Amino acid sequence: MEKLSILESIVPGYTERYLTGQYGPEEMPLLDAIATKYEVRMTDMSNTYLIACQHMLEPQLRMFQKLIALGFTAQHIYILPKVYSANESIMKELENLGCTIFRSALEFLLDQSFDVFHHNQCRSVLAFVMQQFAHADKLLLLDDGGMLIKTLYSDKAFIQQFTGKTFATEQTASGKNTLLKAELPFLVDSVASSIEKIQIETGYIVRLCCERIREYFVSHQISMTAKILIKGLGPIGQTLYEELSKNGYDCIGHDKNQGRLKHSLSSFDVIIGAAGDSIVRQEHISKLKCGCHLISVSSSDREFPAPYLRSRSSIGSGIHETFWNKEHDMYLANGGFPITFKGNRIECQLLEMDVTKMKLLESIMNHIIDKREVVSSVNILYPNIWLKVNMKWVYVWWVAVVLLCVLKISLFGMTQLQPGSILWILVMGAVLSGSIPGLSYFRLYKRLEKY
Repeated sequence: MEKLSILESIVPGYTERYLTGQYGPEEMPLLDAIATKYEVRMTDMSNTYLIACQHMLEPQLRMFQKLIALGFTAQHIYILPKVYSANESIMKELENLGCTIFRSALEFLLDQSFDVFHHNQCRSVLAFVMQQFAHADKLLLLDDGGMLIKTLYSDKAFIQQFTGKTFATEQTASGKNTLLKAELPFLVDSVASSIEKIQIETGYIVRLCCERIREYFVSHQISMTAKILIKGLGPIGQTLYEELSKNGYDCIGHDKNQGRLKHSLSSFDVIIGAAGDSIVRQEHISKLKCGCHLISVSSSDREFPAPYLRSRSSIGSGIHETFWNKEHDMYLANGGFPITFKGNRIECQLLEMDVTKMKLLESIMNHIIDKREVVSSVNILYPNIWLKVNMKWVYVWWVAVVLLCVLKISLFGMTQLQPGSILWILVMGAVLSGSIPGLSYFRLYKRLEKY
C-alpha cells in the first residue's frame, strides 16, 4: 500500500480503488490522468516526429492512441517493433491510425542473435531519418533497450544535423546502462529511473515471470526437486529468486558482483537468465547437465548462445517454441527470448503496465512542451559535443595552473602578482579557461532543474 501511495498525486484515491478492486484489469487510470493533464497545455506539434522502438502490445497501443488524441500527427509516428514481442493485430490497428511500422524488423533468423539483427535495423532507421526528417523542428526518440538511441547518436552526420532538436526517452534499466556508457551529448529521460516504475512495476513483472515459469515447468514435467540457478540478482532476479524459493523450489541465486559461482554448472536442471547480458557462452554448453532447460526473463536473446542452439536443434522452428538441441540434450525456452513474451495481444494486465505507459507518455509530452527534469535523466544536456568531451581536461588544466599560481605566491609572495606579469597572466588564464566552460555547464544544468 505504501508503494502505491506515490501515485496519489496523479490519481487521488488510487490506492484505495486499486486495493479494493474497483479498477478492472483492462483499465489504465494513470495513463488517462496524464493525458488529461496535458490537454490544456498543447503546443504546435505539426513538424514534430516520433521514432519509437517498442513492444507491439495492447498497453503500447493505448499509449499511442492517447498521444494521437492529444494532437500528435499519427502519420509522424514511426515504430520499430521487436520480433519476439510483436502482435499482428496491434500493428494493424496502429497502421490503420496512420502510424508507420518498420515491418522489415519482423524477420526471425535462427542463426543470428537478435542484438545483431536489431542493430542492423536501427542502422536502416538511421538512413531513413537522415533522408526524411532534415526539415523537422523536433525529433523525439522513444527506445526500449537503448540500441536505437545509441545507433543514431553514433553517427557524426546525425549529430551534426539533429543536435539541439532531438530529445529521447529510454524505458529500461539495461538501456539506461547502455546509454550511460555511451556518454551521449544530449538529454535522455530514463523512465527506468523513476521511483514509480522501480517500486511498483517490478512486482508485476515477477508475477508474470513466475506464472510463465510454472506453466513451463508443468508442460515440461519439471519437478519441485529440480535444482534451479538464477543468474542476475537485480530487481527482477532477486524478487524471482525469493518467490520461487518461497514456493518450495530449490533455488540458488548468483550475481556477477559476488565473484565466481561456487557450484558447477553441471549440477543445475534449470538455468534462468536475469542478468541482461550473456551468462552462458557457447563454450560452456558442453559443461551443462544433460536435459538442462535454459530460460530467459531478461531482454533480447543474449543470455544464452541462442543462435547456436536454435540453428542446431532437432525440435523447434517458431520464435515462441522450445528448441531442443539433440547433440547436447539442451532445451531453450521460448526461442531464447524472455518467457514473459508469447506473442499475445495482452501479456501483463493493462492495469499492471499502467505505471510505465503513464511515465512514457509524460516524458514524451514533456519533450514536446520543453519541460525538463534532470533528476529523471540518464544524461545531462551539454551545450555542445566539444564541451562534453573536453570538460574534464579543461578542469585538469584549470587545477594545474591554479596550483602553480598558489605555489609561486607561497614562494615569492604577492609582489609578483602585478598586472602584466607572468604570474598575473597565468592566474587570469586559469580563471578564464576554467570558469567560462564551467559556467556554461552550470547555466544549462540549472535551466534543466526547473520547468
